[in-house]
Amino acid sequence: MGVTTMETGEWAAVTPASCEDDALKLRDRLRQELEGAADVASGTALGDVLLLALEGALRGGPFDRVIVCILDADRGRLVARSGLGDGIEALLPHFDFPMNIRGGPVVTATQQRAPIYLPNDRTMNAIEARWAGTLRVAQFGVFPIVVAGKIVGCLYVDRAMDG
Repeated sequence: MGVTTMETGEWAAVTPASCEDDALKLRDRLRQELEGAADVASGTALGDVLLLALEGALRGGPFDRVIVCILDADRGRLVARSGLGDGIEALLPHFDFPMNIRGGPVVTATQQRAPIYLPNDRTMNAIEARWAGTLRVAQFGVFPIVVAGKIVGCLYVDRAMDG
């Protein structure tokens, strides 16, 4: 309700600054956990690192859903491996893309090897807007995963139109 109780029984309003501080602390903690797990010396399995990345993006960012996509063994398809968020089970089947010009906006963004969040970074082009509309997505981001100079996948995030 926007207030916290004190031991004396008094009520004090929660200040937005403290909420923002808590969110920043959470993001920092999640980032540190991910960095620690991603360190080769930690011995953390890849699946666990990916799960930490998904959790960090969902809890630490303003996103409704997050998906990690990995290239298949032939490097010909970018396929959803796991995801978290509202309605994720319905969304995952849509994340199986050929790694060519027909792969759509997620593949194009992944191949550029630079993170992008639309429409914040730039206005969506017609193909991106049409694709986002079919998934009822107001905003989406693609964060390529590059290991030893090779693209291995991406982290996809979005905000739903109804969210």
